[in-house]
Amino acid sequence: MNYNLLRAKEVFFILTLSTGLFNHVILIPLLLEAAGRDAWLSVITAFFPFLLFIWIIYYINKNTNQENISDWLKKRYGKLMAALIALPLILILFVHASITFINTSYWAEIYFLPTTPSFLISSVLLISCYLLSSRKLKILAIMSTIVLPMVVFLGFFIMSVNTTEKDPEYLFPLFLNGYVPFFKGIFFSLSGLTEIFVIILIQHKLNQKIQFKQIFWLGVVLLGLTFGPLSAAIMEFGPVEARNFAFPAYEEWKLLKIGEFISRLDFLAMFQWISGAFFRIGLFMYIINHYFNKRKSKLFLPFLYLIIYGFSFLKLDTYDINKFQYLYFLPFSLIIVVSITTVLFILVLLSKRREKAPLERS
Repeated sequence: MNYNLLRAKEVFFILTLSTGLFNHVILIPLLLEAAGRDAWLSVITAFFPFLLFIWIIYYINKNTNQENISDWLKKRYGKLMAALIALPLILILFVHASITFINTSYWAEIYFLPTTPSFLISSVLLISCYLLSSRKLKILAIMSTIVLPMVVFLGFFIMSVNTTEKDPEYLFPLFLNGYVPFFKGIFFSLSGLTEIFVIILIQHKLNQKIQFKQIFWLGVVLLGLTFGPLSAAIMEFGPVEARNFAFPAYEEWKLLKIGEFISRLDFLAMFQWISGAFFRIGLFMYIINHYFNKRKSKLFLPFLYLIIYGFSFLKLDTYDINKFQYLYFLPFSLIIVVSITTVLFILVLLSKRREKAPLERS
């Protein structure tokens, strides 16, 4: 048995932390911008087309025998096809890692370390992520099994304590501005949920086959990580005020109060966010290094991190980043991910039929 390979639940732990950060924090202000009060219903409705995407991911995983997807494509369709499939997905991961890095650095500086030089905050975050992504994936998996339960506990903690601050009436009435915002909300919800395509990129690192129900429950968890803080933000602040916040999920921590003497425990939100950011950036950069750095150069990964570090000097604020994601990146990435996944599904289907044809003639 190769102990460097992962179990299915370890992969899902990593993805819950990495994709969970995006769905739980970064995506919510964009959903509120797109759909306003209707956003919570958009998230629920998005799960139905997402089920089809889950099945496609499962089909690809099952019928490629969990091989390295790039190697599988090279054997059957050539290097060009392998590059056309892998390169856009890798580029999307790199942009996601960069956005997560900039957002996390900016958030830590504004809310917790306003007197600390920004370059120092960025440097500490970058070095920590580099140390994660330069190790074996098994190490990330083991760490995720330790960190995720604590993150989940804090999530349920803030959800239960803030119950008295929630007013369900803020969730209604729906469709005040027609149905267009509702459908836009579905579109942006899918941009976060479809990130489970990462399973295809690391499937060769697993020591067991993934079952459909496992991917299904991962999808349910990711849906819950979006719906929970999104609906809570609307119920606690109202759709208009929640839309004005840069990070509504973090603002929910400021409402926390236990008795008369315990409040302002929002520093616990830092543990949640930093944990997700470490695993998200670390995982994505590990995948990029794994697919591009075939010669195992020790300078390739540091070079990529230096590029990301350079973005921190652009002095982009949350408004600029959210505008870039809302208008360009998330629509583009969703279209690319769905298109490439569909093409890959067709290629796998054709390959399977080719393999069956000689058997049927014999």
